[in-house]
Amino acid sequence: MTINTDYPVQSCDPIPGLYIAAGTHRFILIYSGDNNYEGNPDYVGVGSGMLANEDNYVIAKQTPTIALVPPAPVFVGQYAALQLMLGNATNTVTSFQVSISGGNGDCFVMSGLGGNMCAAGKTRFAGTAAPVYAGFAGDDNHNAVPISEVGQITILPAPTTLLIEPHAPIALGDTATIVLTVGTIVDPDAAFLGHFTVSDGEVSCEYDIVVYPGGTKVDCPLTPASAGTRHLTASYSGSSNATPSKATGTLEVMASKVDGACGSDNGGVLAATPTNLCSAGTPSAVGGSGHPWSWTCAGSSGGSDASCSATIRTWTVSAQASGNGGSITPPSQTIDNGNAATLAVSADAGHAIAGVTGCGGSLAGNTYTTAPVSTDCTVTATFVAVATTTYTVTAVATPAGSGSLACANPVNAGATSTCSAMPNAGYVTRSIGGCGGAATASGVNSYVTGAVNANCTVTATFTAVALPQTSVTAPALDKWALAALGMLLAMAAIARRKKS
Repeated sequence: MTINTDYPVQSCDPIPGLYIAAGTHRFILIYSGDNNYEGNPDYVGVGSGMLANEDNYVIAKQTPTIALVPPAPVFVGQYAALQLMLGNATNTVTSFQVSISGGNGDCFVMSGLGGNMCAAGKTRFAGTAAPVYAGFAGDDNHNAVPISEVGQITILPAPTTLLIEPHAPIALGDTATIVLTVGTIVDPDAAFLGHFTVSDGEVSCEYDIVVYPGGTKVDCPLTPASAGTRHLTASYSGSSNATPSKATGTLEVMASKVDGACGSDNGGVLAATPTNLCSAGTPSAVGGSGHPWSWTCAGSSGGSDASCSATIRTWTVSAQASGNGGSITPPSQTIDNGNAATLAVSADAGHAIAGVTGCGGSLAGNTYTTAPVSTDCTVTATFVAVATTTYTVTAVATPAGSGSLACANPVNAGATSTCSAMPNAGYVTRSIGGCGGAATASGVNSYVTGAVNANCTVTATFTAVALPQTSVTAPALDKWALAALGMLLAMAAIARRKKS
């Protein structure tokens, strides 16, 4: 420095870049002299003509100050980047120790030797306000600073990854071991607890496990209930240090080959349409009316089909007439179970139907209908004799002497009579009519009346037939024959006059 004699007290700054350690130091003031003043030549180490003086100066230890720059949040498994604001820590030779509470890592800061940043160890436990501690052990020039809280950091649960590893196709009924690969995005070596679920929408498996560093493969056994492409959904529940995650995948389940097989109704004689169609396979609709019924049992996944059939149970309905006086038909018929039979009942002339019984039926007119048949049964008809009313059909031929007509008599009420005409020589039947019958044409000699319910008359009308004309040529007479003929004619004339 240059002393200005106008000022009794002068000061100077340390030489830039020079750091003086704490303790008692000896300071020497040397004056080199000028044109008017001589220096101090007697000071050892000082050149001739220089003025020198010395004194002791005590430099005390500094006490550093520590503050934490608020850090950005980190995920579990990340290194926390911590930045300290340090004061009174010039040229420290001992590092500042920094740590995060809960065993979440620590690091060291050497002021002036690498800056005031440090990366703490991997965080392991989530927390919204984890305290950060810092301290200084002290050195020759600096006092120690006890470890104390200098700030806080937020540690978030680590985001996780979940993957369903591909699985080879399986057969329906087999069990697939579904492998899940679990890890975190920020730290593949993280370890955390986990609850896992895998489902295909019908069945599921669950697994609890500790996920170890480096990721973990979770084996979850799954036995699908249906064939086809099964869509898998896997989920991880998350924990205090890890977020939940999901994954999807597919599993091909091949249906086993199934051959169709007929059920217990196949080949049976059944009272109703079969229902026990197939013991394996898919049944078709039942066709037919029982003679027979038929259906198929379709196989699946390449299996064969089965053809099946059954027949309906049938019953015999027999018919009989008790005694005389009529009939019931047919005498026997086969009826499907549950169907009704019909029979025709007919009374002979002079008889009436007295009653029909059997098979739970009923009579309407001349038709007997059974109840639905469920067993063999017999229908019996009985008849009773009744008084018969008869009528007379009178036969008339006209004109008289032209021919004759004959009709069957007597006639039961409601019955018909048959008539026959016989024309005399030279006559022909012109028509026959009466008693409700249809009149006949000329030349027809047979006639049937309508139903006769009263005495009535049938008339046959005849007409003469014209004879054909014949010419005769008289033979030629000689004279003697002519004389004889003349005599005969004369005698005949005389005889007529006498009579008159």
